Amino acid sequence: MFPLHVRITKQRTSIVMQIIWVISILVSVPFLIFKKHEVYKWRDFVEPVCSEIWPKLTYYDEDLGHCKSIEQYRLTYYMVCSITLYFIPIVIMITAYSLILWKLWISEVPGERHAANINVQYRARKKADSWTAEYQWLVTILLFANSFINPIIYGG
Repeated sequence: MFPLHVRITKQRTSIVMQIIWVISILVSVPFLIFKKHEVYKWRDFVEPVCSEIWPKLTYYDEDLGHCKSIEQYRLTYYMVCSITLYFIPIVIMITAYSLILWKLWISEVPGERHAANINVQYRARKKADSWTAEYQWLVTILLFANSFINPIIYGG
């Protein structure tokens, strides 16, 4: 909300970049451990596959009358990653953008307060609202295009 008040230094930028790299490495380490290369031999072709093989927790289920196995660590890993790397950032972004919009909405035009200034500000707000509704189809297309192209970029 106050971009000119932030003091970005080389040291802060370096620390943030190092933290991002460390988190990325920590998130990727389980794949180094639990990904296994397997080859399935079919009748007419060979299929190489990279599978995730996580340790299984085996227990006896009295209701079913036999043993069950679950990949508890895999479930925990994906749950923690999805919460910390997806949901928390979305909540932070929604909160930040909501605060910015709220601050812009309640702000007043600098200078004297008379009807002309108030009308200009009201029209600008109304114009911004109508723009988002009018181009919602474009935003939806861009959203789907982004989801489509990201795996291609990542794979490349």
